[in-house]
Amino acid sequence: MFLTQEEIRELTGLAYNKRQVTWLAERGYKFEITVAGVPKVLRAHLEERLGGMANKKHQEQPLDFSNSKYFG
Repeated sequence: MFLTQEEIRELTGLAYNKRQVTWLAERGYKFEITVAGVPKVLRAHLEERLGGMANKKHQEQPLDFSNSKYFG
């Protein structure tokens, strides 16, 4: 559901929560901050941003060769 703290560290390249929050905000990531100051990012949001959902949608659409001079 959420990225682990280690995954957020890997994504941002930063170890400190406050700097991670700044990094995420500057890049437009959606996240929440816990009472302890830890940023929480939904795994689905990261996958969507990095193309996981977009690639699935793209693959589901059939190719249209009707206007191609090589097919049809």
